[in-house]
Amino acid sequence: MEDYLNALLEHIGDDDFFIKAYNSVFTNRIENIHQAKHNLKGIVISPGIPFKFYDTISKLVSNLPTTMRRSISNLDGIRTVLENESLKVSEGGTWQIVWNLGETVPQNNRYIGIDWYVPPDISKAPIIPDLIMDFIGGSASLYKNKLYLPSASTLLIALEAVIWDRLKNAGVSRDSERIMYGSTKWNYKVIGSKFTLEIDGGDKDISTIPLSDPIRIGQIRASLDRIDANHSTIKLTLDRSLIEFLSPETVLEREVFPSKGFAEALQRARTNNILDSLPSNLDEVLYRLRNGIIHLSCDGKIDPPVPNPSGAEIANLNDLRSQDQFTREIITIVVLLINSLYL
Repeated sequence: MEDYLNALLEHIGDDDFFIKAYNSVFTNRIENIHQAKHNLKGIVISPGIPFKFYDTISKLVSNLPTTMRRSISNLDGIRTVLENESLKVSEGGTWQIVWNLGETVPQNNRYIGIDWYVPPDISKAPIIPDLIMDFIGGSASLYKNKLYLPSASTLLIALEAVIWDRLKNAGVSRDSERIMYGSTKWNYKVIGSKFTLEIDGGDKDISTIPLSDPIRIGQIRASLDRIDANHSTIKLTLDRSLIEFLSPETVLEREVFPSKGFAEALQRARTNNILDSLPSNLDEVLYRLRNGIIHLSCDGKIDPPVPNPSGAEIANLNDLRSQDQFTREIITIVVLLINSLYL
């Protein structure tokens, strides 16, 4: 932390800027840079998180010219206990946890960062839950080691958790309800080459249906019961107005169960205007990529393919194993999205 302070002061080259920032944070005013550095070093070595140090640096950076703020944000940050992770102040004065994607990545895309502390609101630090930051850091490390697909999958797992968390905070329940209604008896008779049907137990007598034309059921789908091979389940798709004749509205059972899945999370977030910062055409990109990786096929095939906004659709994960740009774009989009969802 002391090295970061020294590098910052050396980069600025104007002690008056720092003294002014220090005096705006502390009540014990100082007149020279040596006194300020001495006091800050005392804070750094004290137990606990040195928020006053962060507040001073943030105040200092926020009052600098734009070009200088931008160059300061490129300085090496304060190393954390984790490899490839550091803490640094952004152009706007916010403290961020930052990860390096590798020296082979162009300088302007080399780092991804997530907001950690916005001075002076200590109550919201860290802004992003530690568990989510672990997944982001893991994704960055995997990318740095050229494991692009595991990098993407790790980050997309975190994104699903974040979306469900934001939905919960917005008062949107994760639960869905399944309702079991009473049953009717359908009695068939064979007359020549035709079936006749008598239905007993519906809310309305089937004889009251005005029959000007034959009633056509839109779709009948049968599936073999895996428990009892002697029985099948029939699903009927038909006009809603016929339901009251074919089944009763008596509720026998209501079952509440938690909804799962990335697609459901995306859909609910869209419905509740939680993903406004993410272009809607990227929903399908993220969903199909996530499913293709999580439900991995050994031959790498993805069906349906993943749309690619900047090129041909991706039908096989093997095509991404050595292509870092697509994964890096996904990482950048997802990290920015996660950050925006917690601000």
